[in-house]
Amino acid sequence: MQGLQHYFRARTDTLRAPRKSLSVQYTAFLIHSFVGLKLSLLFTVVLLSGALAVLALEIDWLLYSEFRASSGEVRLGAGELLDRLQAAYPEFGLSF
Repeated sequence: MQGLQHYFRARTDTLRAPRKSLSVQYTAFLIHSFVGLKLSLLFTVVLLSGALAVLALEIDWLLYSEFRASSGEVRLGAGELLDRLQAAYPEFGLSF
């Protein structure tokens, strides 16, 4: 029991010790830490909103089936596709 009383007495004595005046470096550190915390919170909001803006189309694609392309029933071969393109646009030629 004596050990606990001695511990708590020593603990409260250190809490009551007078504070030293703040140095310029420590004050600058406190200001820097405070501003850094606020800026990190702001940058987190910017990061999350930017990520949502970039991924908005993919999120819509996942949520709404109207945005998804339907699989075509007929797949055209390369020759048939070229024939249809030449019939639709006879003034253009194949360059490569």
